[in-house]
Amino acid sequence: MVIDLYRLSYEDGEYCIGTETEVIDNHNEWVEQSGRFELDEIDDNLATTIQELAEHWTVEVIYTVKLKLIEDK
Repeated sequence: MVIDLYRLSYEDGEYCIGTETEVIDNHNEWVEQSGRFELDEIDDNLATTIQELAEHWTVEVIYTVKLKLIEDK
């Protein structure tokens, strides 16, 4: 199993760091709460994939964790 940690940043700083699910959730919360989007624009700016975040953020993988499952014998 591989887990990537992503950083979302913008021109003036860093927004958040987390797993794919966490950064997508943080982005979607920002879209809904920031006041930057009209009601009819919110749905168009919500993300479901990491690639969709690049429209609003600089997206970087900053760390990858590789986990190996060890089965009991």
